[in-house]
Amino acid sequence: MKTPVDFLIFTGRANDIESLSLHPGDKTYGNVFQPLISTTTRTLGAYKVAYHCRLQGFSVQVVDYSKFLSTEQFISIIDKFVGPNTLAVGTSTTWLHQPLSSRKTLNMVGQYGFEAAQWLPVEDFETETKITEHIKSISPECKVIVGGAIVNQDSLNNPNIDIVASGYGEVTVPDILMSIKNNTEIRQYYADPHSQHEIATSTMTWCPEDLATETEALPLEIARGCIFHCSFCSFRLLGKEKGSYVRGKDLIRDELIRNYENFGTTRYWISDDTFNDDSDRLQEFADVVQSLPFKITLSAFIRLDLVMLKKQEQLLKDCGLVFAHCGIETLNSESAKDIGKGLNPMMLMDWLRDIKQNVWKDVFVHSNFILGLPSDSKSTLRENLRFLKSDDNPLDSFVVSPLYLPKQGTKSSNEESKFTNDPESFGMEIIPWSDDYLKYVAEGNTFQNYRNKHGIVNEEMFRTRQRFASTMVQHKNGYKFIFHGQFRAWGLDGCDLHPDEILELVKDKKFTWLDRNKIEKKNFDSYTDRLMSIEKHTSFVKSQLVDAENLKRVSIARELV
Repeated sequence: MKTPVDFLIFTGRANDIESLSLHPGDKTYGNVFQPLISTTTRTLGAYKVAYHCRLQGFSVQVVDYSKFLSTEQFISIIDKFVGPNTLAVGTSTTWLHQPLSSRKTLNMVGQYGFEAAQWLPVEDFETETKITEHIKSISPECKVIVGGAIVNQDSLNNPNIDIVASGYGEVTVPDILMSIKNNTEIRQYYADPHSQHEIATSTMTWCPEDLATETEALPLEIARGCIFHCSFCSFRLLGKEKGSYVRGKDLIRDELIRNYENFGTTRYWISDDTFNDDSDRLQEFADVVQSLPFKITLSAFIRLDLVMLKKQEQLLKDCGLVFAHCGIETLNSESAKDIGKGLNPMMLMDWLRDIKQNVWKDVFVHSNFILGLPSDSKSTLRENLRFLKSDDNPLDSFVVSPLYLPKQGTKSSNEESKFTNDPESFGMEIIPWSDDYLKYVAEGNTFQNYRNKHGIVNEEMFRTRQRFASTMVQHKNGYKFIFHGQFRAWGLDGCDLHPDEILELVKDKKFTWLDRNKIEKKNFDSYTDRLMSIEKHTSFVKSQLVDAENLKRVSIARELV
């Protein structure tokens, strides 16, 4: 059944079990993982854009595509949701590669480590022409929009793309649709204004056609940006002022109640760059959580050093924290200074070991580590990796990755990391990749290769990671590290096997990538079936929505209490 919309958005999910983390099967394993059961976690951006477009009266359908989406499926989705009056079809570049993006954009996204080849949702690059031509055959005036936090104007070099919306699109995209609808001037390139006012007053409503399920962890935004400025990081809104770009607590409470009412949602992942950068705001959120007539659990990106220094461990538990994703990044104190984290990392690990035995018994703690920082030497790297394999390591899981150093001038202006902008000041010498390595990693040329001040070559760090992962699989604690990639929420929704059973299969080397793909495919097929069965779309204006929601929320809250 065709259900054409004004705006169709394709976006990727943050985690496609591209990575799978398994804990060594103690009694807390199931308790920790069960609250976060979700094979993939949807990204917030496209849905927030959809919501703000709906507020302006537009009908919108968001599609979470994956690598399993074939060209035929892609076209069948377009046939269902694109009609003669469809204004635009858009794709997001923030998390995944997508079929309507230019090659240059694909390479640019690859600079951020989102492993290109494994995520492509279509069969080949030429397919994008076939798809866009099909869209235009249905709706000749339909615009193709590419957007996302890291997309830039270079995408307009692709003749299949009409408009680029750079940055956070909840402000710009509704304006674009309104211009198309009213036949007013349409620019090719739009950049969002980073409106603090918009974020402070921002509401969010998930509609039935968003296909949220009770078992998944929905994204929740409390604040945007990061007050820190780590040397290796190049995301937007770094170094923001404390207290800026923060949503009101009443709006957050309303959203939590609304999601529980509509979908039974009690699981969340916090999309904030640093959830615990402000203890006062953390206390406000804890108060909101404690006031709810139901219990929630959440995963979040946190600074572990802030937890220790500001004694936030109990406060975070009061917020519902069950999965803490933290960036310790290095166990070498000199390398910690390189990236702007002056606290002695081994002191932090000692503190974590104690807190895991007491306050955080049921909190799963994951961390990232970077190989090849400016002050890393061969001896310190050996010591760090040896510690990570040891029984002294208090982390439940971790990932090690080489330092990604994007080529200068390939991203949007003023968004390159300190390492990228001035590697020489950190003692790093830019050197070419070897021909052998370029054959080994197809996307290798999207990064700079370098030699640090102790003679560490970045190219070798990629192989070090591979060797380390291989040794870990054989190690008694090795099941802490059998994954690689971006974390959002881990689990195996739709899988017939209990996590402990999977663990045993891994130990016996019987759980393969093929098995993982089967689980992913099963979930994707289920999602696609529900997507194709949608019969109508939510249509509202802001005033109608607020009145209806307030009345409904009040009644539900009273019933729950």
